[in-house]
Amino acid sequence: MRLERLTGQANGWPQPMKNILIAGFQHETNTFGPSQATFEEFLEADGWPGLLTGDEVINGTRGINLPIAGFIEATQGSDMNLLPVVWASAEPSGFVTDDAFERISDMILQGIRSTPSLDGIYLDLHGAMVTQSHQDGEGELLARIRDLTGDDLPIVASLDLHANITARMVRHASAFCIFRTYPHIDMARTGARCYPVLRHLLSGTRLHAQARNAVLALLHDPNVSARAHKLGVGATFEAALGGRTGLAGMESYCARFRVLALSDGQFAFGGEMYAGAKAQLGPTALLEIVDPNSSVCVVVGSKRCQCLDRTIFTHLGIELEKTGIIAVKSTVHFRADFEPIAGR
Repeated sequence: MRLERLTGQANGWPQPMKNILIAGFQHETNTFGPSQATFEEFLEADGWPGLLTGDEVINGTRGINLPIAGFIEATQGSDMNLLPVVWASAEPSGFVTDDAFERISDMILQGIRSTPSLDGIYLDLHGAMVTQSHQDGEGELLARIRDLTGDDLPIVASLDLHANITARMVRHASAFCIFRTYPHIDMARTGARCYPVLRHLLSGTRLHAQARNAVLALLHDPNVSARAHKLGVGATFEAALGGRTGLAGMESYCARFRVLALSDGQFAFGGEMYAGAKAQLGPTALLEIVDPNSSVCVVVGSKRCQCLDRTIFTHLGIELEKTGIIAVKSTVHFRADFEPIAGR
């Protein structure tokens, strides 16, 4: 006879706990690395605990800045009945051996097989695992899990900021939460952020990502910029933006745009990286994506240039301090000029 814990009330009747399987399998692979991550590497404790199973997953990670610890803490006092299976991590190295991948993956899969009444799954993953046989370790694991659970079971995973997120991973997971800091001081907080996401999915509601008060720069598309200049401020038009490299799988973003501002792309940079230089970006346009469910603008230029200086936005009248989300196409160089306003 199966006994289920009860919590809360609806229409006067106690409600069953939600059975949530939790597991972790972390490795950051450098395919050029000379050493491999064997099963023994995952067994060994280093900066993090060695391989944990069952209740050890909860007790052995408590109080540590790890995603799974943050998720566990966030669920305390809720209607989630956590079913810990395994947590394993190895130091960054070359390929994860097939033996290690198969053994740890099988622990997770066996945990799923032995729990027929699962309501959801939380996974503490890295996102950059490569094995001897699988270029996309996390994608392979998630695909195997989906083969057991079917398409409807909510699966939420936390990922490292350095994850290589593949189409296969996206196809088989319901949602991801990703570190926002480097160094990664928000690992536990990221795991905690998975809790409300999973609760939302358990309610039967799909997630919708709708960015509001967001701006992106700098996209290189001379044709779209030229059309905006020809039509003028206030005009709306349909266009296929970007995606013109010719690479397989690279597509343009098709939408309706409204022209908010125009410039000749000539202005003095204001940050330290480009100090003393003058921008020569050619005809440049600030376009708003016409969508009643979001509020996103994009700066489109006629010449390629890293967006590492705030004046690329501000010369078009954008008040960055009043903008909720700022996305930049740049290497780490953008930090010098944008960090002072980040997080405001």
